[in-house]
Amino acid sequence: LTSDGVIGCMISEIGRENIALSQALETYAQTYFGNGGMPRVFLKTQIALGGKDNQGARALAKSFDEQHGGENKGKTASLPPGVEPVVVGAPNDSNQLIESRKYSIKDACRWMNVPPHLVFEMDDTKYNNLFEMQSAYIKLCLTPPATSFEQELTYKLLSELEREDCFIQHIFEGLLRGDFITRMQGYKVATDGGWLTRNEVRGLEDMNPLDGLDEP
Repeated sequence: LTSDGVIGCMISEIGRENIALSQALETYAQTYFGNGGMPRVFLKTQIALGGKDNQGARALAKSFDEQHGGENKGKTASLPPGVEPVVVGAPNDSNQLIESRKYSIKDACRWMNVPPHLVFEMDDTKYNNLFEMQSAYIKLCLTPPATSFEQELTYKLLSELEREDCFIQHIFEGLLRGDFITRMQGYKVATDGGWLTRNEVRGLEDMNPLDGLDEP
């Protein structure tokens, strides 16, 4: 990607907001689960807590933390009469913590031009559409830069005379290998149609040629 058509943008610049969001989500998740999955709590009371510089409230909060923080997290809480806990912040299901973390993965895939299934985000991937997704990845993501690379190599490495008989090309067939049954059916169509010999099929399957199989 480029903002002026000449100088490309760094990946970190394109995805800086997504990276910052992912870091914020990771920090929040670490803090939340590091606290035993307990939300922040305020202690509410109608009782006047005296003392200089709000010492009474500080002492109450410190006592609560000592009893129910650290190794005591998750244990049954006991509060003085007239004091009740107030949970601060929305629960994680309302914050959609898991959904937000999944979205950050998909968002990163967008600006990296990589389909989610290649980074093992498989929520939208099914067995019957995996091949189509892989094919789209090759056509839309790999082929454009590969074509530019091939043209540049051809221009710089081959003379005009060599270009008449030679060319540089990426081979992506290995990334499109289907399952065994699909490959065999495709080979049968190719050999029956006469545009592949049986030895050529054996070569595609990394097998040695056999005598008498070089004719369609």
